[in-house]
Amino acid sequence: MLKTMRNRHNGRDAGKPKRHAGSRKPMPPGRSSEPAAPTLQLHVANRALAGWWLLAAIGLFTLVFPGYWVAWLAGASASAEVFAMIRAAGGTAVLLGVGRALYVRYAAVYTVTPDAVSARLGVFAHNTNYVRKNHIRTIEVRQSALGRLLGFGDIAFASAGTNYPEVVFARVSGPVGLKQRITGAIYGTERGREQES
Repeated sequence: MLKTMRNRHNGRDAGKPKRHAGSRKPMPPGRSSEPAAPTLQLHVANRALAGWWLLAAIGLFTLVFPGYWVAWLAGASASAEVFAMIRAAGGTAVLLGVGRALYVRYAAVYTVTPDAVSARLGVFAHNTNYVRKNHIRTIEVRQSALGRLLGFGDIAFASAGTNYPEVVFARVSGPVGLKQRITGAIYGTERGREQES
């Protein structure tokens, strides 16, 4: 009886490919089960945050050498309260400078994939803007005088039918060279050269 049941079962499944336990259905050609890894992932340039790092450095100097500021502000004789106030001001400057610089740098994550560009803003609450590759019409570089001097600027992506950029990579390092890398990553090397011209 058991042999008959097996033969019936084998007859029903004859011609069907056998699948082992835990095996997945094969993916169609050209598709992958893994998500596409980002081509480029960028943050705000450190040199664009020079003012905040400078504030932190001055605060650290004040913490280590409070006597310099005491002699300059209060004269040769100063009480312990004046020293404590100057140290507190230095500590506040360090916390404010470092905290603000790190927040601005890591709160913005700019991503370029072969399919789209996106800008994610925020640490706890995220606001994400993106434009698909086939909708991008212009890629524009903007630099202020200070940005030109220090080598940072904005890259703006606009799509058809809009008068304003939908995605902006703000204060990234080396924006002109980065624009060429992005057009190459999105359109391929040859198409990227055509988009540049």
